[in-house]
Amino acid sequence: MEVKTGNRLEYLDSARGLAAIFVVWGHFIFQYGMQDSFPIVAFSPLRFFYNAIPSVSFFFVLSGMVLSYKYFSKNLQVNYTEYVIARLFRIYPAFLVVLLLSFFLQYFFYHPVITDPAMAQGRDFWIEHVPPASLIKESILFSDIKGSSTLVSQRWSLIVEIQISLLIPFMILITQKSKYWLMAFVACVMIIFHESFPAVYFLHFGLGILIALKNKDIAAKWITLGRVQKILVFIAGIMLYNYRYMVPHFMETYVTGQSFKGIINHELIIKISEGLGAALLLITLIGSLFFQKILQHKYLTFIGKISYSIYLCHFIVLLAVTPLCITMLNNMGMSNNLMVLFIALIITTAFVIGLSALLYYLVEKPFIQYGKRTAAIIVKRKTNRNEI
Repeated sequence: MEVKTGNRLEYLDSARGLAAIFVVWGHFIFQYGMQDSFPIVAFSPLRFFYNAIPSVSFFFVLSGMVLSYKYFSKNLQVNYTEYVIARLFRIYPAFLVVLLLSFFLQYFFYHPVITDPAMAQGRDFWIEHVPPASLIKESILFSDIKGSSTLVSQRWSLIVEIQISLLIPFMILITQKSKYWLMAFVACVMIIFHESFPAVYFLHFGLGILIALKNKDIAAKWITLGRVQKILVFIAGIMLYNYRYMVPHFMETYVTGQSFKGIINHELIIKISEGLGAALLLITLIGSLFFQKILQHKYLTFIGKISYSIYLCHFIVLLAVTPLCITMLNNMGMSNNLMVLFIALIITTAFVIGLSALLYYLVEKPFIQYGKRTAAIIVKRKTNRNEI
């Protein structure tokens, strides 16, 4: 049995919110080289709590499930016009606001700040002013995914999200015919377009769609599993989720004694593993009332509500606020680098949540509602026209 509020599975929103927070922590830790301070954590399952890259894979798997869930649970057909309008209003307005805010801050206010400890990564980001022509180019989420982004670095994932999500209705349609049609479609895309960067992410969305299709079966099957079996599924999910850092490090440290370049370290294998790990973690959430109840806490559901805004605006805080915070702590005489970074991480997280809440209530939520109304009006007019 699942914990629901209205028509939403709020524990999934909370899970997305935590993944967004982990992205913030991961980028902060990477930006200041903290991962080198605790290698025993960096190459262990504990990296789960700040592993930014597979968190994006989790977003994609979860999107595949959430976007298709109601169509399977209520046996509905997708109205493509309504779907596309709602999707564009869901993604684009908040992104454009963050893009313009980044441009404004970078152009008029931003200047690099020397901190102690210094930035290990990202010090060159926002250095060069972006011309208006580039701003227009970066506002288009249908361009080449490999194109550089000088204002919103996470733009690449929005390109993947919006491009693949526009194909979700087709993927839902063929899945309603047979799940094997979806498997065949994903396999064909990955084989034919294997050199295209987003091709592997079709697997992530496809896994989410299959989980939505089998949602009730998964929940029922989970009840029949023993405690050890449930723990093993969860551990397998964590291990695959952290595959990128755990497996190559294990091979280099305990097997070859040198940099390992075998097939298990191939980027495609890594991304497949991260997608499978995200899927197993999502399956665990669907089956486990224990995790669902934890994720129903009001603070976590709030984080889930603003998760997209967290993901969008956290780089603004990392670049414009965090260095000033560290400088302030330096000026206060604080010399322990780890303590400085720990306090700065707490302040950064608080700033991100505050800015994200503003973005959500002022931009994201109103445009989501406006998108739904606009879609309903257009669909109604189209239906009336067809009846005439």
